Amino acid sequence: MATFAQYAMVASEEALDDAGWRPETAEDLEATGVYVGSGIGNFEDVYETSIAYDKGGYKKVSPLFVPRLLINLAAGHISMRFGFKGPNHAATTACTTGAHAVGDASRLIAFGDAEVIVAGGAESCIHPLAMAGFARARSLAVDWNDRPCEASRPFDRSRAGFVIGEGAGLVVLEELEHAKARGARIYAELKGYGLSADAYHMTAPREDGEGPLLAMKRALKHAELRPGDVDYVNAHATSTALGDAAENRAIKSLLLGEHGKDKPSQINVSSTKGAVGHLLGAAGSLEAIFAILSIYNSTLPPTLNLENPGDPPEDFDCNYTPKTAQEQRVDVALSNSFGFGGTNASLCFTNVVTITSIVVASTAAAVSSKFGAFSRVGSIIGSAVSASFLLLLGAMNAYILFKLVQQLRRLARQQQQQDGSNTTALQGTGCLFYLFKKAFAVIDRPWKMYPLGALFGLGFDTSSEIALLGISAVQAAKGTSVWLILIFPVLFTAGMCLLDTIDGALMLSLYTSTELAKDDVAILYYSVVLTGVTVVVAGVIGCVQLLSLVMRVGNLEGGVWDGVKVAGDHYDVIGGAVCGSFVVFGGLGVLIYKPWRRRFDLQRRQRSFVSEAQEEISTNMLADGLVSTRHGTVKAVGNEIESDTVAKGEIDLDKPKQARVNEVERTV
Repeated sequence: MATFAQYAMVASEEALDDAGWRPETAEDLEATGVYVGSGIGNFEDVYETSIAYDKGGYKKVSPLFVPRLLINLAAGHISMRFGFKGPNHAATTACTTGAHAVGDASRLIAFGDAEVIVAGGAESCIHPLAMAGFARARSLAVDWNDRPCEASRPFDRSRAGFVIGEGAGLVVLEELEHAKARGARIYAELKGYGLSADAYHMTAPREDGEGPLLAMKRALKHAELRPGDVDYVNAHATSTALGDAAENRAIKSLLLGEHGKDKPSQINVSSTKGAVGHLLGAAGSLEAIFAILSIYNSTLPPTLNLENPGDPPEDFDCNYTPKTAQEQRVDVALSNSFGFGGTNASLCFTNVVTITSIVVASTAAAVSSKFGAFSRVGSIIGSAVSASFLLLLGAMNAYILFKLVQQLRRLARQQQQQDGSNTTALQGTGCLFYLFKKAFAVIDRPWKMYPLGALFGLGFDTSSEIALLGISAVQAAKGTSVWLILIFPVLFTAGMCLLDTIDGALMLSLYTSTELAKDDVAILYYSVVLTGVTVVVAGVIGCVQLLSLVMRVGNLEGGVWDGVKVAGDHYDVIGGAVCGSFVVFGGLGVLIYKPWRRRFDLQRRQRSFVSEAQEEISTNMLADGLVSTRHGTVKAVGNEIESDTVAKGEIDLDKPKQARVNEVERTV
């Protein structure tokens, strides 16, 4: 067995194990096929057999020489090893072989020729003869022999050719409903496949990148997606000066524009050849696997050895993911492969969970080509309504906050109540209410209960919605049966009803607690805290939406508007910050409550004493005929006491009431 076929055998075993597909019934074996290609095959066999023939004649040639040369024998060996009786096919299209194998196999499945196909490419060309040939064609890197690990440097201005790699990359393609029915783990969906030709030169690409551009356009057309939907491109970029530049132009031409990204920095590109080299006929399928895993793991694979993008630098202004992987959600990924002879292919992979929403967006984009103005107006109206609502919410809560603070100040000026436990019987509260009521009976301070209530009240709805929807999305991505996924809305509704019921009973029991009925200061304090947080949150998000609306209407960019664009693109981060602000401010509110309450009660006691002293003194002085109420003397005496005597601490609040009154009379 030739080396490239051995690579294919090992890769097929691993791929089938990972897919959990080892068919045994005649029906399943007949529905499973193989599509594995190779660009060149195995140089070693040709070289060694040629030497043997030259030295010893035809008797020195192995009877297996010809079978070992045949490109389709990799697929044949896999078929024989596992007993697959579906399509048994191969492609040999230079460096595009692996991508062609995957794309063609998907069409065999679409036409009903198979339910499952093992597809990809294999190559074994690390040989002096191959090195010499590619070097003579000026394709091989020759400037980094002293540092071979740094020789493959896609998109770098010092790139000087590719580094040969060898191996195999195979995937298990499966009809979607077939995979869901058996509960297979689904990494991604092959949604589009585009093909084109340069019609230009045997080995050199067109400088304008027209061929790659056509392939990518056709892949997106097949997938019914817009350029703006593409989150990541795994570039063919082999580290050659001409090839990388041409592909870079093609990618920017496609992804920038009316239905694409706003600026080059939003285009995510990388070439994994910096890490694995150029596997020739296996490159396309191996790099398709990188694109698939970028979706599955929400990670952009890095372009190793990329230090200075360019030549010219101004053309290389995308995000090329230099040196280090980047965490980012990827729903749509393109994988490009181009080969000698001007053959081009582009595979479009998507996240199964987001297919519906993206296709809806794509349909809207198609309609907007005729009714674009309506779409734009609708977007503006929606953003304006949302921003207006949030700002109105913030303003209303700011007014409420103002009133709460006023009420708290009035309460501070009033005499402290010793009781006031006036509970009212409530009807229809349910068993949960009484359960929580008894549970809170062991809590002796309102400041312990309110943070708990705020935590439950704010956290139940948001966290439960995120959790339930997240479970649905994760299960769908893993290939859970569509019937089970359809049950999630029912479970979600039932769960929300239960959680809201518990939430309502909890908050009701808190607000009607006997402890709280005795302490209206605690109620006002925590109301001020929560209302203040609401004002800040609504104001910040409303302002971000308003600025985003202004930016979109006026097509503004640069300076502060770049920051607005970033904020608008990261509402998930803002949402996390909002949740964090509730936790932080809630925690600070709890920590500050005790010292604030001590100070509040002290001032309240002082004011209470002043009121009592005023009443006692005025009664005594009026009785003695010392003052006249018509001249406001009592009020003047009270003010003098509050500003001088009490403030200076000359009155001992711990003395009996009559003794304190006598002290004030002596002072007057």
